[in-house]
Amino acid sequence: MGSPDVSSATILYGRHREQLIRLAYSIVGNSNLAEEIVQDAFLHFSTGKIPEDIKSPIAYLRAMVRNLSIETVRKIIRENRTYELYSEDLRDELSGQAELNPEIIFLWRSEFEAFHLALRGLPVATQEAVKLYLVEELNFRQIAERMQVSVGKAHSLVTDGISACEQKLREIRQ
Repeated sequence: MGSPDVSSATILYGRHREQLIRLAYSIVGNSNLAEEIVQDAFLHFSTGKIPEDIKSPIAYLRAMVRNLSIETVRKIIRENRTYELYSEDLRDELSGQAELNPEIIFLWRSEFEAFHLALRGLPVATQEAVKLYLVEELNFRQIAERMQVSVGKAHSLVTDGISACEQKLREIRQ
């Protein structure tokens, strides 16, 4: 099949769009996100190389939507988990307050975004080590095994990464 011609891909998309959105929605639970996933799948489908032995283009497109939906849910879970782990410290700071007002929520989100921005600015190995530590909750020995470095190097990568992110947060707070 190769890459389908644009007109046949568009016709296929038009005929099955609602069904594909329902499929994505059943996995991600958000209609806007489901629509975005279906559009991404269509773009990949219409512009990408499709294996020659595909017998049913719609089945292939459904599989793409399903896989993108699952990948999106996993990404959201990872991000939420990171957010929850990081925000425990902030919640401790705010525990004396009766409720979280919009200003506090804004500050909380701003700090979280700054943390991620700082993390993205670090070397790839440091980013990976920090994510393994915070998101996957691996200890230094497990990080060292995963990254094929010494335990000391794993410890250094994590502590340097977290220190750099904390420094970025201190700069924002001033």
